[in-house]
Amino acid sequence: MASTKISDLTALAGADSATGDLLPIVDVDAAETKSITVAELSASISLKAPLGLFKVTVYTAGATWTKDAATVAVRVRLVGGGGGGGKGTAETKTAGGGGAGEYAEGFFDSGIGATETVTIGGGGAGSTGANAGTGGTTSFGSLLTALGGVGSGDDLSVGALGGSGGTGGDFHAAGGNGGPGQNVDAGAGQGGASLFGSGGSPGPTGGNAGQAGVPYGAGGGGGANGNGGAGAGGWMIVEEYK
Repeated sequence: MASTKISDLTALAGADSATGDLLPIVDVDAAETKSITVAELSASISLKAPLGLFKVTVYTAGATWTKDAATVAVRVRLVGGGGGGGKGTAETKTAGGGGAGEYAEGFFDSGIGATETVTIGGGGAGSTGANAGTGGTTSFGSLLTALGGVGSGDDLSVGALGGSGGTGGDFHAAGGNGGPGQNVDAGAGQGGASLFGSGGSPGPTGGNAGQAGVPYGAGGGGGANGNGGAGAGGWMIVEEYK
């Protein structure tokens, strides 16, 4: 059909329209009638259609993510590995706790590869006398990264810093810092808290090791006349939309 006056336009439901047919659009500000093709209108509506979540995958170890044929966008959330706790060599020289891993998230509807490498940061080792290990970086290809928490020093160390400085995505939050060591008979520093919960418990006085971080990305506890606890490994969830 040809371009039509508004008064002549009837309900489109069931109308015999072709993709090249013109539909009138009233520009109130300009006081004139413009037109759009049926094909252009259909494309605009389809682009604005709400996306639906249809697939969720959780990762706690490295893997390769493969894009589903129906996937048009993904939401990724991840946490870096937690840092290890320091070693205290005396009850009055307790060590600090390890920092927790950074949290990051992002929504991506472009730039997604057919596959993306999933890297899960490992937890840093607790110190046995040479400072603790830093947690590993968790990443979804090059689109999103979250850094691991820092490992604590030994003997009277301040609490280690939580991971920060990751790249990509829409939001980043630094991991919690580890608690400090003490120079009195009062226990060591607790591991930094991650998004998932508190870090490893500090070693109490009396020659006790710090406890390992348990929630994903949590820091390890510092030792009181004992070794530090290990940090917990990272985590990732990938939500696919169509």
